[in-house]
Amino acid sequence: MACTNMDEFRKIHNHQLKSIGFPNELVQNLYNQLANDDTSSPKIIDTFQVKKSGNTRPLLLAKKSIKKESCFFLLEHIWTNDGGSKAAEQLHKSPILSTKLSQMFNLPDMGSIDEYYNYDTQKNTVIDVTGCAEDAAKKACDEYKGQTVESIIKCLDKDTPDLQNKIGTDIENITFEEFVSGLKTTGSMPENASEGFLRKMYDNFSRDKEGSASTLNYNWEDENDIVSVYIPIPLTAKKNNIKSALTTNTWKLFVDGKEMLNGELFARVKADDSYWAIEQPGVLCMTLEKVLTDETWKALLKGEEKLSAEAIIQTAWAKHQVEDIYYNGILDTMWKYNQTYSLSSPDSKARHPQWYIMEEIGSSLTHNNNPNFKCSPFFYSALGRAYSIIWPIKDIKEGQMCTRNFIPQIIANETMDICKVRLKTHTDIKLTDGNNNKFDTEKEEQPSEIEPVNVEKLSTKKISKSDEERLVWLGDYNGFVSDEVAKSLPNVTFATESDPKCVVKFISLNKTSVSIEGEILPCGEMLANKDYLQNYIKLRYGNQPWFVSSFILPNALVEFNEKYEETDLLQYWIVRPVDNRQLALENFVTSQFARIVRVCEAGSIAVSQYITDQIPFRDRLVTLSYPVMLCTDIKCAYISKEPALRFSKDESYPTSFIDEYKNHSSVTQEFEGAQAADLFSDYKVAMNKLLLPQDPDKGWSYVEEQIYQAIGQVSKALAKDMRLPATGDCKNYVMCNFDVIVDSSLQPKIIDIVGHGELPRKLIIGDFVTLALGGSKDSFVKVN
Repeated sequence: MACTNMDEFRKIHNHQLKSIGFPNELVQNLYNQLANDDTSSPKIIDTFQVKKSGNTRPLLLAKKSIKKESCFFLLEHIWTNDGGSKAAEQLHKSPILSTKLSQMFNLPDMGSIDEYYNYDTQKNTVIDVTGCAEDAAKKACDEYKGQTVESIIKCLDKDTPDLQNKIGTDIENITFEEFVSGLKTTGSMPENASEGFLRKMYDNFSRDKEGSASTLNYNWEDENDIVSVYIPIPLTAKKNNIKSALTTNTWKLFVDGKEMLNGELFARVKADDSYWAIEQPGVLCMTLEKVLTDETWKALLKGEEKLSAEAIIQTAWAKHQVEDIYYNGILDTMWKYNQTYSLSSPDSKARHPQWYIMEEIGSSLTHNNNPNFKCSPFFYSALGRAYSIIWPIKDIKEGQMCTRNFIPQIIANETMDICKVRLKTHTDIKLTDGNNNKFDTEKEEQPSEIEPVNVEKLSTKKISKSDEERLVWLGDYNGFVSDEVAKSLPNVTFATESDPKCVVKFISLNKTSVSIEGEILPCGEMLANKDYLQNYIKLRYGNQPWFVSSFILPNALVEFNEKYEETDLLQYWIVRPVDNRQLALENFVTSQFARIVRVCEAGSIAVSQYITDQIPFRDRLVTLSYPVMLCTDIKCAYISKEPALRFSKDESYPTSFIDEYKNHSSVTQEFEGAQAADLFSDYKVAMNKLLLPQDPDKGWSYVEEQIYQAIGQVSKALAKDMRLPATGDCKNYVMCNFDVIVDSSLQPKIIDIVGHGELPRKLIIGDFVTLALGGSKDSFVKVN
């Protein structure tokens, strides 16, 4: 909405200005400045000086005296991002932005990144990328005099299958730009190579098949009847500048009098049927008609020197790793400078956090608990643009440091200890000292002893015959009904919820409630809010190794910091919104303390230690989602032996370092449709091949027992505490899913409970109906 006058401006923005405490006497000037699109008045350059010193945060000094609330300054946001994967994409696509940020953050510039790596830093980079020994990394760094990429290639261990698989996987995703970079670095760039020719070359490499190759002068491909040859020529070359002499066995080619090709062909060609043309500026294409079409050529010319695909691709891969380290350095550092505000979408009540970096003046303000400037984001509706406004809240003398409060209160009754943890993200000062913690917190509780549940294996038993029609309502699971399911259930009809003749009703867990200490809590609320779910599990069982507990931030910032500072070793954490109805945040894995603490400024988050030693399947991490049916009247649960398998999007290897701003290999995706009937069987076979050689008594069946025990314990509590909606005289069965991961110690861990989960295959709903109607299925276990 455009603001055509001051009255409209006040009407639209008055609430916002009052909420940030902006001086009323400056509102007219603010309107004038915004209406004239003038963010330079009063001139910032005449008022402030940015002082840089080494690698520390720059300081902002006043060039002249400034009176309290006498003026304000509108600051542009040079970068707005999501704080995650999209932020990483933006940096990769904008060299100007990444260079500007690296200069502001006092980081090395991308243009000459290797020059900024001292040998110690470079050595650590080589170890991180290749997993080689420290001595080998140091030797390579010394040999190549601080060249990161060359040192990485030197240390690539061809006998390490995981690393080679990782390189192979990345090769498939190498971009054209990375390929060209690899050519340049290895000295393999053909003369006169236009972009058109390089793209032909890139396509040839991407196909990676027999009967094709590249040299410094040409690249070629055998296409059964013909051989296509592409030669780089000057962009201005004309037909009359090109001389070709082709015989059955030889070929000579001259461009502008310069010999481009001269040699004996690998096999005979039909010279009269072969032809050449300038396919596009800079690219000549020769089409050779083969005499013997069933023979695949191994070379174009006998004795030709092929470019090393391995060297080019490894170089491109190594440069890609180094670039990722560079970009991640910017992304990690930005949390010392990031500010945040939240947006709402029309179709959701969830807040979408936006992170932004102010221009250099705003980013140079330092922290003070008693600041002399106020700083706040401001949305100008006429342009749909966000700015930051800073204004003096004290008299400031010439040469005085300009400061703001980095940690305004984000929760009620915020303690000084929480403030210290939040400030640590800007200072990196450790807050605990060995065993003498500065915070008075309770020691970590030991696991509580609990009585095991009884897990009963079932045999298959059909439903007893009945002359009467049995009506079953499936609720949220009605979509799983198919003709095959219907045929397997004689005299069973799927009814509507309101049908009074229903004998069985299936209810999703999130539509029930639990009674806790006399209080009724809707299960939908408990499952959506990870804080409630965690407190429920702890109330019933205390701390248990089979349930992944989380720190709920910002309330538990002190406890989280204490846990974080227990070790100086690298540690990874998985971060999720406590309630995704309130905070729209993509789950992510990170080792960055500052990122975790800053993100909780946007809303409540659940932070738990990421299990790095999960057992992968088919080179991907897996979450097992077990469908469960709770029977509240007889206090038991039926667990499907076949879970739905959710895979990470990208492959994951033990030697892979976690890309903290992509996480495609470390966070599992949503379940997509029905899974293949033999998928879980293959999973069990793979697990047994891995586990049984280590301990014949601890194969997959051992792990399954642990999973059933963990799910059984929670099911036992839910069945006891559950309160169902009124549904008449029919029997009610409650459906849910338990999400489980397994670590290398064979300890299953429940990471979530889903109130309306997935079934691996549609037929399983028929099995649940069979159980509800008194039958039995050997594909389930019963927990009493």
